[in-house]
Amino acid sequence: MAQHCKPVHGILAAEGAELKCRSWEPAWASVLDVASLSSSALNRPAIRSMTTTTTTTLAALRSGQLKGITRLDLTCDLQEFPREIFELADTLEVLNLSGNALSTLPDDLSRLSKLRVIFCSDNRFTQLPEVLSSCVRLEMVGFKANRIREVAAAAISPGLRWLILTDNQITTLPDSIGSCARLQKLMLAGNQLAVLPEAMRGCVGLELLRISANRFKALPEWLLQLPRLTWLALSLIHI
Repeated sequence: MAQHCKPVHGILAAEGAELKCRSWEPAWASVLDVASLSSSALNRPAIRSMTTTTTTTLAALRSGQLKGITRLDLTCDLQEFPREIFELADTLEVLNLSGNALSTLPDDLSRLSKLRVIFCSDNRFTQLPEVLSSCVRLEMVGFKANRIREVAAAAISPGLRWLILTDNQITTLPDSIGSCARLQKLMLAGNQLAVLPEAMRGCVGLELLRISANRFKALPEWLLQLPRLTWLALSLIHI
């Protein structure tokens, strides 16, 4: 099937097996990680971070040398969440644990009281952790390329602005996503979705939606009525 972009009720949409329309695609839409987040994207000044070699960073974390940092990147085949991260609870805002072997997050993750961004892409999660919703300041969540089949209602926080669940095995979304009135970017490409919950009518702040490489046969009419939806990437199954 040919791949192309076309306007739909004022929305630029892509129809095809995979989105390839680079002329309009935002630079961060296909690959988003903490390293690419600018201070403007976070609406904050540049923040002190630790992104040196992973061996050095992990050793520094365990020895208590990272006190006061606001961003931490750890990619070192972790199978368990390092408890030493809680020593950064007073300052840590951005946590990137992508590229590890994690399958769970600790039940007391909310101790990271200033956490605003968490990325756990390329790990071994089979469900979106419910503990995420207990982090009251959390705005950006990325769990791309895991093994997620289930997104529980309790895992969705109403304060989310970005949610990235690309390249998983998700078949349904919970109605609770409709409570996310501030949600701006929702990336769901590469899953097994056939429908979107009608509760998403409540996502009145949604600006970008990526749902290509799923199992959609048609789009719900209400989707194109969302007041701020500007970018839509999709592929439809034609019978």
